[in-house]
Amino acid sequence: MSAVLFMDDALADLATGTYSVKRQAAPTIVNGLAVVDPAPQTISIQGCLQPASKVDLQRLPEGRRTTDMRAFYSPSQLYVQSDANAADLVTVGDDVFEVSECEAWGSGMESSYWRAVLLRAGRLNAVQP
Repeated sequence: MSAVLFMDDALADLATGTYSVKRQAAPTIVNGLAVVDPAPQTISIQGCLQPASKVDLQRLPEGRRTTDMRAFYSPSQLYVQSDANAADLVTVGDDVFEVSECEAWGSGMESSYWRAVLLRAGRLNAVQP
């Protein structure tokens, strides 16, 4: 009898915690200044936080390779910045990380997990309403 390890079970067992994710619409420009979404949505998701790989670090431009970067595996899709929304912000302890990449992850068509690359968030230049 052979044992089959299913990705869902493995990642559920390896989860490092439940994380708060702030999701908001893309900033709008008012009088030349970016104004952030006044009503962002906050959700909690379970995930597995790991150090970023060497390959992840090499994808960054040279000046950003010293940025604190993490890999995050979750059954919930996280969003990168687009015209429709700002990048999701994931809170890890007292630190906030911005989602810079997110892709379906796992083996085969039945994968129900996502792998995101998180970068420690810097100062936001948007005006709070």
